[in-house]
Amino acid sequence: MGTRRDFPNAWQALALTVATVFAMFALALGWDAVAGAAGPPSDSAAGIAAINATAVALVLLYGWRRSDELVTPLFRFEFFSPTLLAPLLLLVLGASIVLSDLDNAVQRLWPVPRELAEFLQSLLREGPVTGVVLLVVAPVGEELLFRGMILRGLIANHGVSKAILGSSLLFAAVHLNPWQAVPTFFVGLLLAWLFVRTRSLPLCILLHALWNGWSWFLATGAAGISIPGYTENPLGPPALQPVAFTFAGALLLAVGFFWLKRRLDRDAQRAL
Repeated sequence: MGTRRDFPNAWQALALTVATVFAMFALALGWDAVAGAAGPPSDSAAGIAAINATAVALVLLYGWRRSDELVTPLFRFEFFSPTLLAPLLLLVLGASIVLSDLDNAVQRLWPVPRELAEFLQSLLREGPVTGVVLLVVAPVGEELLFRGMILRGLIANHGVSKAILGSSLLFAAVHLNPWQAVPTFFVGLLLAWLFVRTRSLPLCILLHALWNGWSWFLATGAAGISIPGYTENPLGPPALQPVAFTFAGALLLAVGFFWLKRRLDRDAQRAL
């Protein structure tokens, strides 16, 4: 039988995810009612940052009180070796290429509404505020909730494999964007695996920020390169990437993953 320290189980994790979404919508309605013409709307980068941070903080506060845990054991802040950074960067680059083409395939079958695509592009043009959302607010809040609290509870109640799968599904669902659900799910799997191997939330936050930052960098055209399906025409019909480019991405992903795994295995042996 589970204890308060095993919070949340599967149903409780689902309830936390639903509560997060509900809090975001409720706060958005309240934000627009209070801010009015005097402040940024809830669908601006600044509004989204404030709303998401507040919603996640409220859910985390409830979960912390419900679990009857101290902050330190509940949210693991284990530090990590700098030697993990190189394979992590390679992993992010490779995953970006592979999942980009997977996203292209999904969007060819189910195109993104133009209004949504234009809205997302407008957010990317809000400059530093968008950077705060993508590099700080989302990585910190989402990692504390989905890896620090939900994944930890699911492992205690249902085992590692089911916990990784369940937390990744909830992570994809909370973004409320079915067109990005598939790549977000796979990123969730990677983050969950990384937390299981290291128990380091800072490392998961870093990986999350690297992923968001690279995606933002490409979407704004700052890379200055033109690769069909990867950097070109974000508002047009999705085109698949060149096969050789996607194959190179898969190779980078594999090398980065196994290099990272080898580093983690070596660190684990040294800790014995």
